Amino acid sequence: MNINTKKSYGGHIAIKILFVVLFLLCANTLFAQIQTKILGCRVGTSTANEVMAILNQQGYSVCVVEYNKFSRDYFKCGDYSFQIYGSILFGGVRWDHVSFTFIGQKLYSVSFAANQNTANNAYDKLFSDLKNKYSNYYKSEESSGGVKYFRDNYTEITLSGFLGPFLTYSNIKLSKAKNDGVYSGGASDL
Repeated sequence: MNINTKKSYGGHIAIKILFVVLFLLCANTLFAQIQTKILGCRVGTSTANEVMAILNQQGYSVCVVEYNKFSRDYFKCGDYSFQIYGSILFGGVRWDHVSFTFIGQKLYSVSFAANQNTANNAYDKLFSDLKNKYSNYYKSEESSGGVKYFRDNYTEITLSGFLGPFLTYSNIKLSKAKNDGVYSGGASDL
């Protein structure tokens, strides 16, 4: 048996293993998705009971807001929401207000709002951090108000800076169903 053949065969295996490792590393980056777990709650899958339990466990005082068809609340996107106020740390920013909005029993979106005092560097820092983390999902920029969008197949992030930073993570499937009139709320699942 030729010794060079054994070395060559061993070299081919090492090269194949190297290619597999490189492929797995690239695939992990290529197929990465936008984070859906916000303050311990999963946008699109957590139920109202789960969110309430998680927020209570974290020590937040929760205010429940129910909407009707005629409500014009600024944060209204669904059937009802849980509001928490204070100094909530997320994304390196201290937020004054967080709204967990539900469609039926599903967590549809999580919105963060801060006052203008926080706006000085927070908007630019958030955009830079989001762009670094989700550059493949950056979709567009709206000229008025500097609204930035990041979107994968499941989640959309909206960042705006009018009167202080405003950041929203929302579930695309629930949004589409609600906007198309397919889902009218209640306890049924999508």
